[in-house]
This record gives sequence, structure tokens and C-alpha cells, in this order.
Amino acid sequence: MQHDSEEELIREIDAEHARLAASHRRLLGLLADVDRRKSWRDAGARDTAHWLSIRYGLSQWKARRWIAAAHALETLPRTSEALASGELHVDKTVELTRFATPETESRLLVWAAGVSCGAIRRK
Repeated sequence: MQHDSEEELIREIDAEHARLAASHRRLLGLLADVDRRKSWRDAGARDTAHWLSIRYGLSQWKARRWIAAAHALETLPRTSEALASGELHVDKTVELTRFATPETESRLLVWAAGVSCGAIRRK
């Protein structure tokens, strides 16, 4: 893939990031539904995290974190939109949803934009 300028290359990376973030938001929404419905029951899995691990090769630790984030996003509209728009990466989203509330999410999103994922995890 050839790019005429570095600026063009960076714009394309930004666009891909936004598409991936929107896809992650949709995926997390679907995972919350699979978890609620227990759609994994007939697949020989113990729970949704185990099913994700078997089906997609995710670690069960990561799968549990994604499932928790998926449910949390249902009550965090600003955080959900930040992920869907690409403003926030899925890794930061997963960490932020561990402690954000509808009352604190606006303030936390501003803070999260300027810190690393590790800083969010440590909080």
C-alpha cells in the first residue's frame, strides 16, 4: 500500500483506528447480549468467558474484563460513545469501566484522554 505523504498515511491509520473502535463497541454490545442469554450453554462452555476463550482464543482474564466492560457500557453513554467514535481505545475503555459511573464518566473521559492505559488500570 503506497501513500503519497506521511500525513496521508497517518490519516489512514486514524481512520482505521476509528473503524476498529466502532467495531469493538458493537462487539461488546453483542457480548453483553450473549452473556445475558447464556448463548454459550450448548457449546460445552462453563460461562461466557470460557466460551470466548474457546471460540476466539481470548484469555479468560481478558474475556472476563470485556464482558464486565460490555455490561458497564450499558449505563455509561458517554464512555460508550467515546469508544464508538474512536476517541477512546478498547483497552482504555475496559479499564475505565471498572470504576466510572454515570456521574463521573465525563470527568474521567477528559482525564483518560491524557494518560496511559496503565495509569487508568492503576487508578
